[in-house]
Amino acid sequence: MNYGAIGSILGHELTHGFDNEGKHFDHEGKENGQVWSDTITMHYNKKAQCFVEQYKKFNISKKQM
Repeated sequence: MNYGAIGSILGHELTHGFDNEGKHFDHEGKENGQVWSDTITMHYNKKAQCFVEQYKKFNISKKQM
């Protein structure tokens, strides 16, 4: 059970290196402005938009909860 817990935490934290906040840190973990190029940022935003569109389609009402 401990391995599962720490694995989920580590996986979660690891993904911060690839999100819109983690892109401001270099390979040493120092805040360094925008490390990604404008082209990479544009591609990231385009791919992230598909998640936005998918989650917009979810409809959660209080009846379902």
